[in-house]
Amino acid sequence: MRTTKYSDYYQKLIPNKHLRSIRADDARIYGGRFTQRGNLYYCSSQESISLFDTRDPYNWTLRSKIDA
Repeated sequence: MRTTKYSDYYQKLIPNKHLRSIRADDARIYGGRFTQRGNLYYCSSQESISLFDTRDPYNWTLRSKIDA
């Protein structure tokens, strides 16, 4: 009998059909957060702060970028 780890279960829950990466910055990303409504995402890096429009979850667009 095979012992199943929790990670085997969690791998099935991770969405992988619509995976798409966004290019936020060439520098290290320190953190990011969604707004309370979930329609914007902002992340900070060594070089800038980027704000993304996430109303369409499959097509994030860069709304603004502030150089640090």
